Amino acid sequence: MTATISIDTMTNEDFNISYANIERELERLNSLYESVSDVESDSNFSSSILSKEDSERISSQIEKSYDNIKNDKNFDPFIDELLEEYQVMDTEQRRKIRSLLQRYTAFLWIANINRKKTMKEEYYLKTFLLISIKGDYVDTRDLILLIQYYRDKAKKEGVEIQQILEKVAKLSSKTNRFGMGSMQSLLR
Repeated sequence: MTATISIDTMTNEDFNISYANIERELERLNSLYESVSDVESDSNFSSSILSKEDSERISSQIEKSYDNIKNDKNFDPFIDELLEEYQVMDTEQRRKIRSLLQRYTAFLWIANINRKKTMKEEYYLKTFLLISIKGDYVDTRDLILLIQYYRDKAKKEGVEIQQILEKVAKLSSKTNRFGMGSMQSLLR
């Protein structure tokens, strides 16, 4: 791949997945996940406000929505492929992917890495890549805590985390949106 490819005109020859395919799959996954995030936000009302029937209905909707997500066979391969491609994109392409993802908040809310299907180092690399991608749209204080949590967890598992963090930092945004550091600086 060359750095001169425009993300708007990427083809399957340039990457395994095209920009249009990324957007199409994000739309599909986001609509699936919106049902969970919408129902969960409805369930945040105090139980004293909701009738027993409403509370049971919302709980049933959440359970059904989570089952749909759990049974979605495309989620893990899509995330894996997106993260693989993200690592070889140039700076502008990565910025556009982060910008595109901003429109799919339900997807960003639920996206995570399947721990059972990945080796330790790969799990942490993918996890920090996903944190980095989400980073422009999450409260910096939450990011600091999340990074520290996974850094500590990796160290306890004997993973050489500093090399992973440095690799992800090089791919991360330099934008300091909230005055607490860029994603790149938070990972270093």
